[in-house]
Amino acid sequence: MDILPIIESVVSQIRIVLTSPIDTSQSSRIEPGKVISFGITPNNSRSTGFIDETPELHLSGNLSSFDGTVPISQVVPLCVEVNWEITDENGNTAVDGVDYIAPNGLSANNLSLIFLPPYISELTSDSTMSSSFKPKLYFVIARVSVKVGGNSSDKQLSFPVYVLPLAIPTIITAFARKHLASTLQGRAIVLVPPNSVIRSTDRLFEILTYIKDQAAACSIVTDYFTLKQSLDLLIDALKSSPDPQIWVGKDFNLNEIPYDQVSPWANQIDSFMFLSLPGRSALFSNLFRSNEQGAFRVTLDVNHQNSYMLCRSLESKKPETEPFNTELSILHDPNNDTFSNLIEEIKFEENQP
Repeated sequence: MDILPIIESVVSQIRIVLTSPIDTSQSSRIEPGKVISFGITPNNSRSTGFIDETPELHLSGNLSSFDGTVPISQVVPLCVEVNWEITDENGNTAVDGVDYIAPNGLSANNLSLIFLPPYISELTSDSTMSSSFKPKLYFVIARVSVKVGGNSSDKQLSFPVYVLPLAIPTIITAFARKHLASTLQGRAIVLVPPNSVIRSTDRLFEILTYIKDQAAACSIVTDYFTLKQSLDLLIDALKSSPDPQIWVGKDFNLNEIPYDQVSPWANQIDSFMFLSLPGRSALFSNLFRSNEQGAFRVTLDVNHQNSYMLCRSLESKKPETEPFNTELSILHDPNNDTFSNLIEEIKFEENQP
């Protein structure tokens, strides 16, 4: 009996299949933080039948009206083993915990993956966003070995996957009390640039919750864990404010933005959060278009993927920030040794990360 044709027949049928999610409209474009699963078909060790004409069953004698021989059907056990590898488009091996997470390892016949964001892109309404929102190509490679007895045959398969970046909007959210707390009247202010997609609180919460869920799925990485935690805090703080104000612009004179029916937002802010791309910065001044009475710049760390910075209290001449306490630089010391309730201007700077 020649077993090799049987092995080769089985190997020729083996394919990689995307088992979850099954959505051909996405053309293998995968969002970071989403679980995707792959399998091999035929997908497990099994047995196969074949007709062996070498041994013969003789039919003759008093119990049969036939005289002659017939071939015998036999069953052969198959063993299908799979080892997986993830590479980038240049053939470099992707790293578990850096490029992706494989919860069940790479040595089972079925593979589950969570791809981490390949990079961070700004979420805007610009028509040019599509050029900066390009997915990164990875290949899911399966090395399959089909074994029958002492014989085996190997095959390597690949499946292309396009992983989308994490899209982050640019937002400054400021509160009138320490620790991102609002006043009893529930006032908070949200500042966004002109190209932002955010114009309503419904859209704001939708985007923040979506990013938080993506970060949570990737939270094995410290940067995404801290991003998820900060977004939890921000969402809860905003929900405690019944009607947070959304203002659109680049340079905000807080003397012109009403805080209540009597007072403007100038000299009200005591804590804030800045969300944007790594490397982006914003300017805070105690006097509109002047640094003479105190000013500082906040810049998101370019060496990490946190995409946020948080100041829980401005009650200092050098306020502390999170997550690294290196994001804030003083341009001019405040007159009263504090920036608390003295900010009159907030400006998005034009620097490109």
